[in-house]
Amino acid sequence: MKGNEAATITPAEGHGKTRDVTSHQGRSPSDETCAVDLEPILQKLGRRGRYQLIQLMLHLFSSFANNVAVFAVVFIGYEPDHQCSQMDNITQVEAYLPDDVTNFTLHHTQFEECSIDVTVNTSGTSSTHSLPCVAGVNFSMPSHTSFVTEWSLVCEKTGLTELTQTGFFAGQAVGALLFSVPADRYGRRKVYVTCAVATMASLVAMTFINMYEIMLFCRIVTGFFASGMDNVAYMMVMELLPHEWRCLASILDGVLCACGCCFIAVVAYCLQGVSWRYLSLALASVYFASLLLPCFLDESLRWLLATGEIQEAERILKKACQMNGRDFADIQPLLQKQAFNGNSLPVQNRWNTVISGHEDELTKPVLVSEKNTDEDLNENEETGVDIACKEGDAVVHQTDVLVTKTEDDIIDACVHHQTELPGRDGVEAISTRHTVLDLFRYRVVLVPFLVCSFVWLANNLFYYGAMLGSAKLSGNRFLNFGLLSLLQIPSTLLALFLMPRFRRRPLGFFFGLFTGLSLFVSVGLSTLGGGQGVTLTLATVAEYVGMFAVNGSFSVFFVFYMEVFPTTMRSVGTGTIAGIIRLTSLALPFLLVWRKETPWAPGVMVGCLCCLAAVSIWLLPETRHRKLPDTIEEMQAWKKKRNCST
Repeated sequence: MKGNEAATITPAEGHGKTRDVTSHQGRSPSDETCAVDLEPILQKLGRRGRYQLIQLMLHLFSSFANNVAVFAVVFIGYEPDHQCSQMDNITQVEAYLPDDVTNFTLHHTQFEECSIDVTVNTSGTSSTHSLPCVAGVNFSMPSHTSFVTEWSLVCEKTGLTELTQTGFFAGQAVGALLFSVPADRYGRRKVYVTCAVATMASLVAMTFINMYEIMLFCRIVTGFFASGMDNVAYMMVMELLPHEWRCLASILDGVLCACGCCFIAVVAYCLQGVSWRYLSLALASVYFASLLLPCFLDESLRWLLATGEIQEAERILKKACQMNGRDFADIQPLLQKQAFNGNSLPVQNRWNTVISGHEDELTKPVLVSEKNTDEDLNENEETGVDIACKEGDAVVHQTDVLVTKTEDDIIDACVHHQTELPGRDGVEAISTRHTVLDLFRYRVVLVPFLVCSFVWLANNLFYYGAMLGSAKLSGNRFLNFGLLSLLQIPSTLLALFLMPRFRRRPLGFFFGLFTGLSLFVSVGLSTLGGGQGVTLTLATVAEYVGMFAVNGSFSVFFVFYMEVFPTTMRSVGTGTIAGIIRLTSLALPFLLVWRKETPWAPGVMVGCLCCLAAVSIWLLPETRHRKLPDTIEEMQAWKKKRNCST
């Protein structure tokens, strides 16, 4: 098969899976990337080299920048205290009174946030009526403070501010679903840089608009590209680092997210007297750094090896060796092995690529295995490749036969027999490709999928609810947002300290339970205390404690949920969970609207979810000090071993 041709190779009868063998242009290597054995190369390169650290910080730039995009609305969409404006004359009152109220005199007027309570006297009889803000709304701050004050998005327009955040989450949900395909096909780096620049453009454009509808559109676009940037960055981090670094990467991600939120609080405090448009532009300036990404950011080595881009991988590795003070000559044989023996590489790239003059590798001897009888062996002596392609599901081998055939011969023979291509272990399959439906076919992955989705949902509701609602807490709104942001750093560092020392499940349970209980305390104090005085301050402190706990839960969980899925389904599982959470986040901003009507109800609901999520963690397998499972079969064997031990 050459060029863009593609063929679907169906295994022999009785083998339960189908493989796709396509060209680089027509396939998605996301599943195959995990199968690339990059560990020996990383070991020779130096696991804590300067190159990896620089690339890691470039990947995690999205963690800092995207929190700016998410939470900018807390200040540019701030809703200050307000009340109905004074009426110009009594005729404005008359237009809103019932028809039977005539010849009245205005006795008393009370101006509320979104209503005017008027008491009128008609023929000696007094009656009280509630009117809307007939003369508009007066804000306690200048009209340029936020787009809420500029466009009066209160009272009958309540919910429109929250709708902009719902639009942002909607864009995130779509971006999470769509950007994985171009990232697999065209490369992580191109998609990452494109999304970063597009996010910057949409944030800058938002500062010049004069219509709410365009603002809503800009928020949707910002969420769409910010999500693509964030997901691809996380993918690049996981593909860059060896497994022992991934816990540290998760912690750094949490710290940079907190720093991004602190940056918002500091900039908003410094610019609190100017127009929200200048504040929006100042926050968008973070993304100006994305214009420098093409100069320093490299493509994922795993993606390059998985798609057969060996020359580019070689160029990057030479650069990395130079930065880390290593000799490329030690890495070159390992790269050559990946190029010619890696069972995950696209066929025409893997077997038609030449590295540094090693053309003779194209006709190297191929070791094939078979479980046939001696008669079958004699029958196939001349075309020994047929032996390898018969019964692609062979796992017991009796005889090893050395035949000298070109790789194209092997491909053609395998296609002819409609079996799988031989991998580095004889008849090893290229890679198992799973879909979302497979999450529901196997109980061993269905339970982790449901539990992880539920835990992430509960944590998400608390975290975003606290951050987006921080302006309504007792005290200074800038200080509240800044403290909630800073609390993420010690809780993340605490998780870094505890994870190597304690099991995943107890840690996740206690962090999650503490989150729910803290929210119950906060709601109880604010409700019983009437929303004022010392009890309101204590309620705010309880919410701080909850924020500390939920960030610890996030830190443990983001490592945990990557470990409970097998390699062949890790991308599908985590990607589907992310998409589901993005969709459920659409309703999150309206919890804030609900809190205005019934202050205690959203807190009680989210607190219950956090406690239930903490308990559900015990349904997950313990993964500390265990090798990451690669297949569903390994997960099933793992579960049987656990059941036997208990």
